[in-house]
Amino acid sequence: MTPKITIIIPIYNAGKYLRPALESLKYQTFTDWECICVNDGSTDDSSAVVSSFAKSDQRFIPINQINSGVSAARNAGLDAARGEFIAFLDQDDLLSPGALEHFMELADKYNADMVRVRCTKIPENFEVNGAAKFFKSKPKVEFYAENPHLAFIQNDRKKRRHDTWCWVWLCMFRASAVKGIRFPKELRNGGEDNIFMLYAIDRIKNYVQSDAIKYLHRRSAISTTNSRNKAIPLSLIDRFSYGMPLLAAYSKQCRRHEWCDYVYRKETRRMYKVLVRDAVRKNQHIERARKVLGGIVDTPVFRPEYLNVKYRLYLRLFMHGHVKLLKVLTRLI
Repeated sequence: MTPKITIIIPIYNAGKYLRPALESLKYQTFTDWECICVNDGSTDDSSAVVSSFAKSDQRFIPINQINSGVSAARNAGLDAARGEFIAFLDQDDLLSPGALEHFMELADKYNADMVRVRCTKIPENFEVNGAAKFFKSKPKVEFYAENPHLAFIQNDRKKRRHDTWCWVWLCMFRASAVKGIRFPKELRNGGEDNIFMLYAIDRIKNYVQSDAIKYLHRRSAISTTNSRNKAIPLSLIDRFSYGMPLLAAYSKQCRRHEWCDYVYRKETRRMYKVLVRDAVRKNQHIERARKVLGGIVDTPVFRPEYLNVKYRLYLRLFMHGHVKLLKVLTRLI
């Protein structure tokens, strides 16, 4: 029998965190689901944890592959998915009670291509004392029947706390609406969400935004979104080498130009902040950042009009090696 929802979990050396994530899914009030657990070549007990769940509950489906990165793992899950809807869960996070039921209630009520909820961040030990204030008995729900990309942009501009636009695990997608969309395998550890969401928002016909917090995002040591880590991950620097050309290529075929332009502008500014501002402020990976920028700046991929005059000046100073001067200007960057 075809399940209503397929939940995809990419897994790599998550033995410390995985059991709570799977339990949060197992005890959901909505039960018509399958969970595809893609073990991406883990060297710890992650595979054993998944196997223990699969033995007692056939809804958990293990897939094992050689280590290929989070994009390849999620793609393997998409290839195997049978559900009418697709959702994602990260290996070190939790679904709040009733999350899947909330997703399906809204999807059925509005015949939605995408349902999006909110999340809150919680500590490594999942201590949730004081978090109750985030959970609302009657959350605000908005349905966008037309021009979902414009509504998505408006919601993103509200800068709601913890709701980064590209996090796929905040969303449940109608499988037919995102059929054929895949994560870029070149992005092995971060940034892959951006490309998937770029394609998905360009494709969907409508969407529902719920103010309900249905996802608990852990500030764990292995989380790629943990901004509290002081070091700049090399993966975050290198992602622009692949991500920006992919963005440039898709912008040429994008149906909704306002949407692609909005994402392109955001990613260009993000590139500047990571590769110039943060590299200078933290004095980390400066040569690596310059090398990455060297393959982008002065090519059609780079659109300088997306940066203000000051940022364009600082970028040029950085490219010409004037790091000491930029350090003096750090507070202005």
